[in-house]
Amino acid sequence: MAKRRRTTKRKATKRKTARRKPARTASRPMTAPKRALINAKAAGLAVGILWAVALFITTIVSMYKGYGSAFLNAVSTVYPGYTITWGGAFVGLIYGFLDGFIGIVIVVWLYNYFAKKL
Repeated sequence: MAKRRRTTKRKATKRKTARRKPARTASRPMTAPKRALINAKAAGLAVGILWAVALFITTIVSMYKGYGSAFLNAVSTVYPGYTITWGGAFVGLIYGFLDGFIGIVIVVWLYNYFAKKL
């Protein structure tokens, strides 16, 4: 005959369970979910750095290959002191960061304002 194994009883452990949300009733009607707000400083830094680096690299490539010179000539009308030179690349780096940062902070502020209102 085969021997039977004795099974040991496991101690009951307390499991942490998530509290159930109460059912929606007439006193607690369903509401639309809140919209997520955007961090203006983080978005401004991300876009400012991206635009500054893009302008810097495009300026350097344009100095040697001529690529994007029409676009950069248009940019030079907007940013005073910007030219397609090494000095202009660093001026564009500063202008690009400021332009991207300030522009996106304004856009995010407007988004957050209207997301709270609607």
